[in-house]
Amino acid sequence: MSSLERPAIDMEPPRIPTLLLNSRDAAAALAIGTTTLNALANDGEIRQIKIGAATRYDPRDLVAWIDWKKTKQKPKANND
Repeated sequence: MSSLERPAIDMEPPRIPTLLLNSRDAAAALAIGTTTLNALANDGEIRQIKIGAATRYDPRDLVAWIDWKKTKQKPKANND
């Protein structure tokens, strides 16, 4: 690099991690519909966070729900 060249500067702002998901993104993460997600949340199976009129979901709660479901469901029979 010559003395006249400037080093490249990364102009992208730092990425802020998504801490909470909206209903559409939470449902997509679980591969279910938003109606099913809302029913699970209303039944108290999945925790939801109300912020004003908005409903948000913590990804850690979604993972916890998956782990809970794994322990509650009977394993499928292996017909080998």
